[in-house]
Amino acid sequence: MQGNLSSHGSRAYGFDYDNRLRNSPEEWYRYDAQGRRITAQRHNGPGGGVASLYSLAGQLVYDGDAMPGARRSDSYFYLGGRLTAQKVRHWDTNQTSLPMEARSGIRGNGEPLPGNSPGT
Repeated sequence: MQGNLSSHGSRAYGFDYDNRLRNSPEEWYRYDAQGRRITAQRHNGPGGGVASLYSLAGQLVYDGDAMPGARRSDSYFYLGGRLTAQKVRHWDTNQTSLPMEARSGIRGNGEPLPGNSPGT
C-alpha cells in the first residue's frame, strides 16, 4: 500500500499499478509510457477534456483544454532546452497571444526583441 486515498466519503478514486490516479468521480486519466498524464476526460456533464503532448526530450510542447470555461490551446517553444515562448489560442474567439514573448526576450522565430539584442 502506497498511501493513496481510494475513497473520501462517497467519492471513489482508482489508481493503476504504477501508483497513478486513473479515475476520480469527475474525470478519468491516461498516461504515456514515461508516466506523464496525457489525457483528462470528464465522465459526464459538459463535454471536454485536456490533452497534452510532449517532445522526445520530455518537454511539454502542446496542451489543449476543451473544458467548459477554458477552451484554449497552448503551444510551447524551446531553444537550447529552455522554454522561450508560449503561444495561446482561444478557441471561442480564435484569438492568439504570445504571453511569454516579453518575458523571454525572444520572438517566436528566435530573433531577440528590440532592446534584448547583445550589446544593448
